Amino acid sequence: MKKLFKRMPVLLAYSIEDNIEPKLRYFQSRLALNEVNLRSIITQMPTLLGLSVEKNIEPKLKYLQTRLELNDSKLRGIIKKMPMLLAYSIENNIEPTV
Repeated sequence: MKKLFKRMPVLLAYSIEDNIEPKLRYFQSRLALNEVNLRSIITQMPTLLGLSVEKNIEPKLKYLQTRLELNDSKLRGIIKKMPMLLAYSIENNIEPTV
């Protein structure tokens, strides 16, 4: 946790009940992540905790899953390897390279 807060000190201002915990539950549920995988993703990309699920994360997951014809398992694998995809713009970064 110390490393996580050093990389993104703004996390200290986030509400655990209103922001962090719901996002962790969302990632675990949507991507069927275990604790180890969840920790790895958040440690690699703590900025994910600052993104909106409705406006940012879910649209990107849906886009990737539809555009690349991925089942849930394949989508989980991609996000585990490259969680930074969820921080990229679909229009400016993802679509031009897919």
